[in-house]
Amino acid sequence: MLVLEVIEGPDLGGVFPLPPNEPQLIGRSSEALLLGDLTISRRHAELTPDDGRWYIQDLASANGTFLNGRLLADRIALRIGDEVGCGATLFRFSEHATLTVPQDICDHNLDTSAESIDVTSPHSLEAARNQLRMVHRLTTATAGTIDPIGILRLLVAILVDGVVYASWLFVIGIGLTLIYGVMNILNVAHGSFYALGAYASAWLIGEYFFLGYPGAGSYLVILFAAMGVGVIFGFIIERGLLRFMYGRDEIVMVLVTYAVFLILEDAMKLTWGVESYMPYQPRYLLGNLSIMGLPFVIYDLCLILLALVVGILVWLGLNRTRPGKLLIAVIYDRELALTLGINVGRVFTITFIIGAALGALGGGFTAPLISVSPGIGVEVIVLAFAVVVIGGLGSIEGAAVGALIVGLGRATAVHILPQAELFIVFGVMTLVLLIRPHGIFGSAVLRKI
Repeated sequence: MLVLEVIEGPDLGGVFPLPPNEPQLIGRSSEALLLGDLTISRRHAELTPDDGRWYIQDLASANGTFLNGRLLADRIALRIGDEVGCGATLFRFSEHATLTVPQDICDHNLDTSAESIDVTSPHSLEAARNQLRMVHRLTTATAGTIDPIGILRLLVAILVDGVVYASWLFVIGIGLTLIYGVMNILNVAHGSFYALGAYASAWLIGEYFFLGYPGAGSYLVILFAAMGVGVIFGFIIERGLLRFMYGRDEIVMVLVTYAVFLILEDAMKLTWGVESYMPYQPRYLLGNLSIMGLPFVIYDLCLILLALVVGILVWLGLNRTRPGKLLIAVIYDRELALTLGINVGRVFTITFIIGAALGALGGGFTAPLISVSPGIGVEVIVLAFAVVVIGGLGSIEGAAVGALIVGLGRATAVHILPQAELFIVFGVMTLVLLIRPHGIFGSAVLRKI
C-alpha cells in the first residue's frame, strides 16, 4: 500500500493511504486529506497516478509545495522515500501498513487493538490506530452518532488555532492602528513591512543554521532581524517621503503608501529573488504539546505570549511614560500640542518607526510557519485592515478584539467549512460595520488609541 505519512507538522503520526487509481488532493477543502495545518491552502497540491507511477503538482498554493526541500515548479514523479512539504506539514511518500478494517466499523465500540491491524512495517502500529480512529470518526458522523469527545476536541482545535491566528494578526494590526491613531494615515505599505521582516528573518535563519550555530539563538536572530529592518525602513520612508506629505487629503496618503508598497515589493524581488524561503527549523525546536489528544506546535502557542508582551508594552508605553503621554496629546489635538511646544514631527517619526517595526516583527516570527515568497504582504494587509476596521480605526483595544473575531471566525470556517473561510472573515466585518459603522471601539468624532 502506498501512503503519505506525516513526519512533521500538526498532524504528526498521521497516515493517509493513496487511492490506487484516483488522484489525491492535498489541502483543506472538503474533498482533500483531513489536515489541521492552517498554513496549507484549500487546494494546495495534487497527487495523480499515471502508468504505474505517482506524480505531484502544486496547485498555485499560497506557500508553495516542496519536494525533498526544493520548491516544486513542475509536475514531477515521486519515488519511495521522497519528502513532500506543504505549509508546516512534511509528508513521506512510502509503502506502509495494510489496515484491516472491521466490518462493524460504524459500531461505537471500535476495536483498535493490535489484533485488528495488520502491520507490515515497524513503528507503524500507532499510525495505523490513528487511521482507524479517523475512519471511525467519519463513519459515526455519517451514521448520525454523536461523539462528545470528538466535538470537544473540535472546539479545542478551533479555540487554539483561532487564538494563535489572532495573536499573529494583533502583532501586525497594532502597528497599523498605532500609525493611524497618531498620524491619521491608512498605511498600505504596512504589508511590505511585514514581508520585509519575514524575508530578512528567513534569510538570516538560513545563514545561521548553515554556519552551524546552536538552534536556541535563532529566536534572537528573528527578533533582531525583524526589528532592525522595520526600524531602518520605517525611518527612511517617514523622513524621506511621508514628512513632505503631511496635511494632504487621506486619499492622497493612501495612494502614496500604496506606491511605497509596490516599490518595496519589487525591491524585495530584486534583493532575495523570486524563490521561496522556508526557515522551518525554529518552529520545531520546541517540540509539540498535546491538548485533549491533539498535537500543537509549541512555537505556535508562543505567538500568544508574543502578542501579550507586545500589547502590554505598547499600553505601558502610552499610559505610563512621558513620551507616551505626549503622543496621546498629539492624537487628541495636534494644534494644541504644537502650541504647547511638542515636536509633532518627531512624534510622527517615532510612531511610524514603532509601527513599522511591529509589522516587521509579525512577519519575522511568522516566517518559520510559512513559505516566504513574493506577494505575502498582499493578503496580510487585507486581513490587517479587516482587523482594525472591525475593532475601530486607531483603537488598540479594538485591534485586539478585531483580531480575536477574525481569528476565531477563520478557524471555525477552516475546521468546519473551509470553502467559506474568506466569506466568514469579511462577512463578520460587514455585519459589524452595519451595526457600528466606525467599528466596535471606534468614534465618529474623536480618534483615540
